[in-house]
Amino acid sequence: MKTVQGCIKEKIIVLLFLVAILSFPGMAISDDSSAPGDMIMVPAGPFLMGVDKEVNEKVKKMSKRAKLKYAVSREAFHDEGPAHNVILDGYYLDKYEVSNKQYGDFMKATDHPAPAYWDDHRRNKPQQPVSGVNWNDANSFCSWANKRLPTEAEWEKAARGPDG
Repeated sequence: MKTVQGCIKEKIIVLLFLVAILSFPGMAISDDSSAPGDMIMVPAGPFLMGVDKEVNEKVKKMSKRAKLKYAVSREAFHDEGPAHNVILDGYYLDKYEVSNKQYGDFMKATDHPAPAYWDDHRRNKPQQPVSGVNWNDANSFCSWANKRLPTEAEWEKAARGPDG
């Protein structure tokens, strides 16, 4: 069972970062050597998605007491339970977040507007993950890169890791 701290960390990560993107979901499942580029295979199979009400309430209380740099919205805690088993097909996931360099290449190629924080020297180093990107921006990037965003279930399975 996940710890409350692990649940908080997971929720914050989901809320704050543009994360890995997916591609080639219909390819035959095989070892990681067949993964394209810097992608990894998330194997097919079940995982426990969501959390039970008791854990969700503990996470909610802890997030209120935590001294977080960014506020966690109340909506982050809706529809998280009850915990339930989900079975997914295998899929590929980028090993790393989209970097500022990659996102900059996309902006140059498509004339897409810069995201929030683009001019913030603390957040715009080429190899740092891009920040200030909304869902539509991320989806546009994925289309340009011939990839797609993960579903909620795919992202949660990858974020939980092999031990769930």
